[in-house]
Amino acid sequence: MTATKKDSGQESKKTLTMDEIAQAILNMKSAITAKNKEAREFETKVKAQMELLKAPIIAYMNEHGVTSIKTKQGNITLKEDKKFSTTNWDAMFSFVAEHDAFQFFNKRLTHKAIQEFFEENDKVIYPIGLQEISEQVVTVTKPRK
Repeated sequence: MTATKKDSGQESKKTLTMDEIAQAILNMKSAITAKNKEAREFETKVKAQMELLKAPIIAYMNEHGVTSIKTKQGNITLKEDKKFSTTNWDAMFSFVAEHDAFQFFNKRLTHKAIQEFFEENDKVIYPIGLQEISEQVVTVTKPRK
């Protein structure tokens, strides 16, 4: 790879070695990791502060039997948000199949599971609609000591 470097008004070209390219990529990955960590720490701190501020709002609204309050800064709304999880996947799969409730699941394929299935079952052909998309991926890792 050739990089152009400007030195005192003159351009000089330097060919980067694979080692220099690998080091540059590792440096960039480290920088991204550090910034992401910093952002996650900041987000965690701010969300904890927001939760402290939400507690008196919830208490006030429950005490006064209201679900919304208008303020000069904006409207505050309290709603109940229900989420679901399962502790028994076999029972859940049976329920979904029995009631034809497949909308309970996300429509997303698990790439690794599909790849492993077809590697183990090489005589089985892909179903209609399943597309394989291949791409070349470059991975740079630190050397192991």
